[in-house]
Amino acid sequence: MIRTRKLTSNATFSQSTARNDSTSVSTFAITTRQLQIAQRVVVGKTAREIATDLSLSRRTVESHIDALRNRLDCVNRCQLTAKLVHLGIEPEE
Repeated sequence: MIRTRKLTSNATFSQSTARNDSTSVSTFAITTRQLQIAQRVVVGKTAREIATDLSLSRRTVESHIDALRNRLDCVNRCQLTAKLVHLGIEPEE
C-alpha cells in the first residue's frame, strides 16, 4: 500500500484529509517518495544527484519528477520548482 499525503497550497500535510478553509487553493495527493524528491528539486539537485541520495535509479527519479510536473500542470522543471516553492515545500534538514 502506497502512503500518500494531501498537500495544499499553504503546505499543510495530512494523511487523511486536507484542510477545508479559504486558504486552501488546490489540493493534490503526493507520496512520501515524491515529497522527498520535491524537497531536493527545490534546492536544484539534478536527477542523478537525487538518485544517488535516495539510492534509486536516475530514470525512477525522472519518472517521479514527471508525475509531479503533471500533477501541478507544469511544462518544465523551472516552473515545477517555482510551484513547489509557492506551495511551501522546503528542503529536508
